[in-house]
Amino acid sequence: MDSGNFVLKEIDGNGSTKNVLWQSFDHPEFVLLPGMKLGVNKKSGMSWLVKASISRAKPASGSFTLEWEPREGQLVIKRQGQ
Repeated sequence: MDSGNFVLKEIDGNGSTKNVLWQSFDHPEFVLLPGMKLGVNKKSGMSWLVKASISRAKPASGSFTLEWEPREGQLVIKRQGQ
């Protein structure tokens, strides 16, 4: 999509979207773009957070995350889950 969201859709016979199967904005990983989700879905328990990478040359998950803390009602930066 123009927003940068990569979306996999199930298309029915007439060419319209039947279901959204997967979208990259639901799995932000190392980058947070405008329109991406950050928080917790209270119904499903799904959590959207951003993980730091070790370095540009080594994009594996680093020690830090940016996530929504629902009990505190604020964004928090965590190091190794703390």
